Amino acid sequence: MKHIKINVLSLVLSLMSVLILIGCKKDKQENSVKGIYIVPTSRAASETYNINFSSTPQLISYAAGLPQSASANVQVSFSVDAGLITAFNSANKTTYSTLPAASVKLETGSTTISSGKIVSSKDNIVINSLLLNPDITYLLPVKISSVSGGDISLNSSIPVKYFVIKVKSPYEGNYTSNGWFYHPSSARAINGLAKSLTKTGAFSVSVDLGDLGASGYKAILTVDPATNNITISDAPAAAGTPYTMFTSGLPTTDPGYTAAWTGSANCNNKYDPATKTFYVRYGYMGSGGWRITEEAIKMN
Repeated sequence: MKHIKINVLSLVLSLMSVLILIGCKKDKQENSVKGIYIVPTSRAASETYNINFSSTPQLISYAAGLPQSASANVQVSFSVDAGLITAFNSANKTTYSTLPAASVKLETGSTTISSGKIVSSKDNIVINSLLLNPDITYLLPVKISSVSGGDISLNSSIPVKYFVIKVKSPYEGNYTSNGWFYHPSSARAINGLAKSLTKTGAFSVSVDLGDLGASGYKAILTVDPATNNITISDAPAAAGTPYTMFTSGLPTTDPGYTAAWTGSANCNNKYDPATKTFYVRYGYMGSGGWRITEEAIKMN
């Protein structure tokens, strides 16, 4: 009979190795992270954010989420992948632009889903809006780049969130106007008149002329950000056009006017960014002479 020699030590080591592998596999399966996604999410491909044009950094908060609570702490890392924009535009028939690299960063680029939780702590997208053009709509793809705690299954999740970013004009918003409307036969004060200035371009807004907005008198105010000088032009299809600026003072003929309120001298067609106030003086020629509005239009 042939004798078989068994190396007991080798056998024991082999069995231990198998048990360790089984144990590791079990732990890995138990701690596996499935279906992780980026919060906030409506399960839509993209979400739109209108941010302010401001020297203050603009923040968009986001986090990571799970369909069920984590069995242990899960570390999630994120990254920006601008290379995804072309494919997104092609698939969705959009023309979104890439944000300038210097204008955006992830505050930390990582977050933690604590044991027993389904949503992580927040991280922020930090945007310098002064480096952006309010006329352009941008797209920022943020993706999950790595996750600790086991296997990652992304088949039914949203591993990438596309943030559509629009910069609001620094001048659009709700305002209150005070001033005077000069008229050959119907002069009147403008006191506490509510106005809504709407964006027409990167640095321009539409505005009602004096208190005549309901009658179709509308102008475009365009600000030069370098000087804060205002150029005033006719809004499309506006009544009473053309409009004329009177930057240096009221007209002295047709029929000629003198200041009728205390704020008249300030109305030199300038914008004050500190108080967010438009100081305007402009008007149009009508029967019997000029109709001129002088207004201090201040954002609420």
